[in-house]
Amino acid sequence: MKITFAFHILALVAAEAHYKNEDGIYVLAGECRSQKSGTKAGGNADIFKNGRCKYGCITGWTGTNAKGEVSEDKGSDCKTPKCDEGHCGTHGICVGPNRCVCSQLTAQNEDGGCYSLRVRGLIGAAASLAILIVCITTCHCIQQAYERKHPQPQLKSD
Repeated sequence: MKITFAFHILALVAAEAHYKNEDGIYVLAGECRSQKSGTKAGGNADIFKNGRCKYGCITGWTGTNAKGEVSEDKGSDCKTPKCDEGHCGTHGICVGPNRCVCSQLTAQNEDGGCYSLRVRGLIGAAASLAILIVCITTCHCIQQAYERKHPQPQLKSD
């Protein structure tokens, strides 16, 4: 209990900006756009006292406004990253603009999306099985050709 409380206090103190939302709960500010540069807000001047962004979200982020509607405009909390449809796959979680955390037997590919390890594993297993069948068949054919050229004498049993 004490450790959890210490982490909560540390998170509130270490955060760039924290605010009380409409319900009186402390929240961290989202990815707010600065009025001057149009990039991430550098201070509290670009954020309302309830943690919502005065000038909207930076590119790649969205959130909910006070009415609960999804928005990127003024008054949004800007806490939800945007990923392209299907980019993270069925088991990936979008954690940043087109950046995914992959789970449940998936791995990350070069463009940041997720792909199934199960499918890739089945493809590898099928390829291995095909190679094994070809090798065994080749060895069998070589053995048959050798036995035709060099027949073994039959042993007589008494």
